[in-house]
Amino acid sequence: LDLAGKIRSGETIKPVEDLHPALRARFLDVPPKAALAADFRKGGGFQYSAAILPFDKVPVAWRKGIEIAHVHGMVASYVHQVLTCHSIMFGFNYSFNRADEADIMAARQAVDESNRFTLDIGGMIWKGEAEAQKLVMKKMDPNTAKLIEKIKKAMDPQGIMNPGNWEAPQ
Repeated sequence: LDLAGKIRSGETIKPVEDLHPALRARFLDVPPKAALAADFRKGGGFQYSAAILPFDKVPVAWRKGIEIAHVHGMVASYVHQVLTCHSIMFGFNYSFNRADEADIMAARQAVDESNRFTLDIGGMIWKGEAEAQKLVMKKMDPNTAKLIEKIKKAMDPQGIMNPGNWEAPQ
């Protein structure tokens, strides 16, 4: 039996509890079906918070993602990609109905909670939106933040390239 078959059968890795049936196929099929989570809720909205985490943080991140999703009345969904040797890209995914403002706000709150959790457990937010960038800037070494600001000013003295991104919080 090949490794994928052992994983699929549960011989090697036991599935995490509370896994939505659509996610079971997504994670156990090779290659994974990454787009399944995009429309768990009608309306097609989908937002994620991606984290670069050490492998040993995945179980706690998985459980926290389930908790956050349940608090906001959502189905927990994830993406994952093993990186070089020591880490994994782990995305907390939240689908929402684009026609429902309360649903949109719940997804934004879930992403914010996921971003904060990522930083709390020593992870790094990958491709964060402006609010996530502000969280990272607040947490990073002040000298690093100053260096980023100096580089931005040297490369873009008029501030016209990608305004609002990676700006030091006031």
